[in-house]
Amino acid sequence: MFSKTARFLVTATMVSFFAGPALADHTGDHTIQNLKGGLGAVEQRVWDLERAPTGPTGPTGATGATGPTGPTGATGADSSVPGPTGPTGADSSVPGPIGPTGADSSVPGPTGPTGADSSVPGPTGPEGGQGPKTIFVTSATFDGDLKSHAGALTGLRGGDEICQAAAEDGIVPPGTYIALLSTSDKDAIDRLPANPNGYFLPDGVEVAHDTVGLFVDAPDTLLVPVEVDEFGMDFDGTNEVWTGSFGSVSPSGTFSAACSDWTDSTTGTVGISGSTFTEFPPWLGTGGSESCNEFKHLYCVQR
Repeated sequence: MFSKTARFLVTATMVSFFAGPALADHTGDHTIQNLKGGLGAVEQRVWDLERAPTGPTGPTGATGATGPTGPTGATGADSSVPGPTGPTGADSSVPGPIGPTGADSSVPGPTGPTGADSSVPGPTGPEGGQGPKTIFVTSATFDGDLKSHAGALTGLRGGDEICQAAAEDGIVPPGTYIALLSTSDKDAIDRLPANPNGYFLPDGVEVAHDTVGLFVDAPDTLLVPVEVDEFGMDFDGTNEVWTGSFGSVSPSGTFSAACSDWTDSTTGTVGISGSTFTEFPPWLGTGGSESCNEFKHLYCVQR
């Protein structure tokens, strides 16, 4: 509890306290004995104080006063003052330099080479393949003006375009299809290349063994009637078909028996028709004439 210095100070203080009166009134040994006794008591008291238990910690003192506020910082730049004005842009009212003058459009360019003479026919293409061919009857019907129906150059070409479109819409094998039609100057048989491998309906049934077999005279016949359309559907009953042919290989022979070569649909003109109900020669042409304003089917055959 007390350091040696503190104990010495206490002891000296006690000697001074007790020695003063004793020295004044007593002398000799008696005085010394009194002093020793007093010092012993003081040391014993100091000794007891050093071994006394430490007392409880006192309460925390009050918080010190707040220090003074620091000086105010410097004021920032004034944002209401605009920055310096940028340089002035180029004057858009001053036009740029004039471009070079273009070529004189009034001077014609060089003349191109002369095209091929369209009046000279090109070489004949190779004959069609010799595999089996397909023949069918159109599901749709048409009057005698086949040119207008297809928007073609001629009536015969219009019939061909009708057959090609029907083939592409149907289920028949791909290829080139033409209408089995005769005109005043062209036989239907002459429009087909020779084919020794037969003609078949869309359902696979054979109609004729070869090209000549399509154009027969009685008593010869087709193997079966041509009564299946481009979708493979069988026709029921009698269905008339424009052909322009007299029963077999002969064309109509007169301009008026083919609806003016398939360009006329008026009641004053006639055309020859065949029938899907039979495999005999009337299939291609009955020999009778029909008014060209009537609607009939077409036979279509693969080249």
